[in-house]
Amino acid sequence: MTALQDDQFNSGPAYKQPWFWLIMAPLMTTIVVGTSMLVYSIFAYDGRTIDQYTKDGFNVTQSFKREQKAQSLQIKGNATINNDVLTLDLTGVLENKPTALSLTIYSPATKIQDVKIELLLVDGKYQAKVETQELSNRTMQIIDPDDETWLIQTKSSWPISGSTLFTPYMSAY
Repeated sequence: MTALQDDQFNSGPAYKQPWFWLIMAPLMTTIVVGTSMLVYSIFAYDGRTIDQYTKDGFNVTQSFKREQKAQSLQIKGNATINNDVLTLDLTGVLENKPTALSLTIYSPATKIQDVKIELLLVDGKYQAKVETQELSNRTMQIIDPDDETWLIQTKSSWPISGSTLFTPYMSAY
C-alpha cells in the first residue's frame, strides 16, 4: 500500500467513517427492536385463554371433562331475552336442577369487559335481569353450575335476537 491509501483508511476515529455505520446500523437496529419487543411482551400480557387448558411439561392440552359430563347428561339450554330479562330453559337428565347458574359472556378484547350474570331458578326456568347495552359485541358465552361439574356454551353475538342454543361444545377455538 502507498502512503496515500494508508491515510484514507486511518483518517480518524472509526465512528467518523461511513463503513463503520454501514456495519453498525443493522446491529444497533436489531438491539433496539429486540429490546423493545422484549419489554412489550413482558408488560403487555394478552392471555385471553378461557378454556380449560392444562400444562403438562411442555405440552398444553385442553380438557373436555365438563363438556363430556354435560353431553352424557344430555344438557342443553335455550336462551331468550324479552324486556331485558334473560330466560334460559334448561333440559337434560338432571336429578336436581341447580338453584343458580353462572352465565359468563366473554369480551374478545379484555378480561375487564367480561360480564358474569347469575341466573336463578324461577318456575322451572332460569332468569336474570340484564342490560343488553352492556352485552353488545361479546362473542362467547359459557353456562355452568356453581359446583362446576358440567358446562354448556355457545358462540354467538350479543345481544341475542330470537333464541340461542347452548350445548356441550367440544372444539378448540
